[in-house]
Amino acid sequence: MEHDKTTKRFNGAARPTVQVDVGLYQSYLDNTNMSQAQKEEFLQAMWSIILGFVDLGWEVHPVQEACGQNDETNDPPPESKPERLYSENSKIAETFNNAPEVE
Repeated sequence: MEHDKTTKRFNGAARPTVQVDVGLYQSYLDNTNMSQAQKEEFLQAMWSIILGFVDLGWEVHPVQEACGQNDETNDPPPESKPERLYSENSKIAETFNNAPEVE
């Protein structure tokens, strides 16, 4: 349980907070019929959408991805390697091995 508390504290501390500079982008909305408050609300909403996409792309920490443990159970990965599927008709390895080297 101590490990879980430490992990949560570490993840919380490691997450940067990114704020939008509303004044920087309000000039793009000057020719609209929006009030100053509406412009700010619109920009904050757009910023939230952008951050949502960023979170989708970078939510998994590389260390978590590399360790191979299930976050829900903290079980170690399976001992045995997954079975491989071989195909006699596959030319992928041959094509790879015959490819010219690029410097």
